[in-house]
Amino acid sequence: MNEKELEYDLIGQFSEGLCPVMEDNKWGAINKDNEVVIPFEYDYLGQFNDGLCPVIKDGKYGAINKDNEIVIKILK
Repeated sequence: MNEKELEYDLIGQFSEGLCPVMEDNKWGAINKDNEVVIPFEYDYLGQFNDGLCPVIKDGKYGAINKDNEIVIKILK
C-alpha cells in the first residue's frame, strides 16, 4: 500500500481519472498515480462528469475543469 493513501482524511471514488480526497478539512483531487492535480482549497469537491466538477469554496458554488480552471463562476 502506498503510504500517501494514509494521509487523506476522506477518499471519494474515481471518475474521469480523478478522485476527490480531503486533507486538513479541504478537498482536492488526485490522479491514478496518487499525484495531487487539484489543490486542497475547496470546502466541497464533487465527482467529475463530462469534464466538469461542482465545487464549493468559501461558501460559494461553482464548477471547475480538470485543470482547476473555473468554468462556472463561483457564486453564492
